[in-house]
Amino acid sequence: MRVSCPGAGNILSGLWLARRAAAPDAVGAATVRLAEMLVPALCQAAGFAAIGLLLWLRPAGLALLLPLMFFTIGIFSARLAIAMNVHVATHHAARVGQVWGLVGSWQSAMILLAPLLGAVVLDRWGPAALFAFAAAAAGASLALLGLLRRVGTQGLRTG
Repeated sequence: MRVSCPGAGNILSGLWLARRAAAPDAVGAATVRLAEMLVPALCQAAGFAAIGLLLWLRPAGLALLLPLMFFTIGIFSARLAIAMNVHVATHHAARVGQVWGLVGSWQSAMILLAPLLGAVVLDRWGPAALFAFAAAAAGASLALLGLLRRVGTQGLRTG
């Protein structure tokens, strides 16, 4: 369920977004602002928080709600991936390789650390805490990105 439902959401959303971008009246398909990437990322973090809450509360219908939540996270995952590709290609065209190298390194670091950290959190506090922790980590990462971007922008203005 954890792999299939987000995968299905990702595939369907990707196909829909590709079809929409190919439409003759598509506006803004060639550019993406940073905020347009943050919204899907925030929605994914909110989805993880909701899954944590569902696992903690264990409401009736949990077996139906969890796949729906994972599917929704997959939809926002596709939106984020496409927005990132467009953003890097349009705003960092001169150094696409360097930017994707940094993104890939960050993703690889997360792939290395997430299972270890996840195992500790899961063993110590359970699955609800694991998803709450994932949501908190995503929120902290997005806040750090916003802070770094703000500091970088202010540095450019004063420098």
